[in-house]
Amino acid sequence: MNKISITSLCSIVLLIQGCSLVRTLNMKEHNFGRQAKHIVWFQIAGLSEEHFAMLKFSKKDEGALTSIERASCLGNVWSYNLYKIRPTAEDAFIAQLTGSNDIVDSCKKFEKKYVWEMLDTMGFYSGVLELQGSSVESKYLTSSRHLCSKELRPKLNDMVMWKMSSRGKDDADSMVFHYQDINSGKEESGIFFDRSCNESGCYSSILNNAKSLHKNYSTGKSQYLFMVRDFSYLEALSKKNVAQVQEILYELDKTIQYFVDESMHDENMLVLVTTAASKKLEFPKFGKEWFIFDKESEYLTFKSNALISPLYASGAGAENFCGFYKEYEVTKRVVEAASKGKIKFKLLNFF
Repeated sequence: MNKISITSLCSIVLLIQGCSLVRTLNMKEHNFGRQAKHIVWFQIAGLSEEHFAMLKFSKKDEGALTSIERASCLGNVWSYNLYKIRPTAEDAFIAQLTGSNDIVDSCKKFEKKYVWEMLDTMGFYSGVLELQGSSVESKYLTSSRHLCSKELRPKLNDMVMWKMSSRGKDDADSMVFHYQDINSGKEESGIFFDRSCNESGCYSSILNNAKSLHKNYSTGKSQYLFMVRDFSYLEALSKKNVAQVQEILYELDKTIQYFVDESMHDENMLVLVTTAASKKLEFPKFGKEWFIFDKESEYLTFKSNALISPLYASGAGAENFCGFYKEYEVTKRVVEAASKGKIKFKLLNFF
């Protein structure tokens, strides 16, 4: 009888201790094991963690936290595949989307099984917003459907894509969207171009488009993937346009911060930021040099792409993205966060 009483007492004490335990990740309160039912995933080409210094020392108050500083988990991925060390940003992103390191510079890469196809088996809806950037159209899924029609078109039939760009000659019959339109974002499938864009750029901001489209698209959906893909930042870096680099980074950071705020009120939201072809910039050492750096493009210098690219995550399932791993393993971590480990990635993807 005494043994039973002691055992019961110990169980009660352990239960109380367990309930009172505050779980943290990166010194932030975090609920482990939450299923990521609402996934917001940014792919930003060219970005590196040090780049946020341009916001802290140039455009924003030094004391304000950037989105990467607010993240619960920071990871790094090795950037190589079966054929290349330091592949292009588009091929690296394809690896993240497919879970394959067998990525070649041809339409065959679109024959892979993509993450939205894997999530579809779990009842997820998927939508992708692509930001205007380079004239090299093969970087964009919205454009690659023309270049690799046979391989890619079937994979886009059951999802919706929005592009911050004016319509090209191949898209003359395509539909348009605008963030102030109450119906924009409610589409279930198809490709839509931003009505505010022309050859010189877009009048709508990244933040306004992402907020509006996400709000309308997520309404009524219990599980979804909402992606934002950007190559414009890498293009600005390549042109050494300091003002444009800072402006794009500022807009992207504001947008990511908005979704991090949303995740604090949505226990099932995962906010994931992955990068590729990261550039390691040569930053100034002194204040006077920084002032010149802000004004003169010639001082924006970097070498080849980094062999390691950073990623960071907040919210449900963020703990899955800590550490070092290969970039094609990002897919597996997304799938396992979305299924809470109930569906194994190896059963879904075939190389």
